[in-house]
Amino acid sequence: MSQYPTSPYSERLTKISQKLAKVQITPSSSRSVRIDALDDCVRSYENKFNEAVQLHNNKINNIRCDFLSLQKAIEEDNKTVTGTLDALSLQLSSLNDKVSQKIEKEIYDRKEAEVRIARNLEDKLGVLGQDLNHATSTRTEAIEFINKTLEADLPRLFDAVKQESRER
Repeated sequence: MSQYPTSPYSERLTKISQKLAKVQITPSSSRSVRIDALDDCVRSYENKFNEAVQLHNNKINNIRCDFLSLQKAIEEDNKTVTGTLDALSLQLSSLNDKVSQKIEKEIYDRKEAEVRIARNLEDKLGVLGQDLNHATSTRTEAIEFINKTLEADLPRLFDAVKQESRER
């Protein structure tokens, strides 16, 4: 067993090593030279494999760091947006309260003005009614005075006219 963890690649390398061990040795090369060559070849593949694993691990770590920094930025943006929304909500509520107060004040002022106008109208109608009653009573008194005067003076005038016509 090798010093590296078992993985599909290391199993593959083991199989390759086994197949290479079965290859016929030519008479010109010695067994130890071939074993050294195969060992160098296996080590070369293991080094390449380890470099590839290290490269992928570095890429994954970089992606993980980027993801964490993006997550942190999103959380900060969410906090900022939430704070802004809360501030806008408070401003909107305050503005709504102010508008409601202004409307209520306007309604109250209008009602007060209507009551004031109604009182003034009633007062003026009362004064006009009194003036009309006074003018009516004055007129009635004048008519009665004229009627009494005519009733009293008419027979005298009639008699005076008759006497004058007799005298003529």
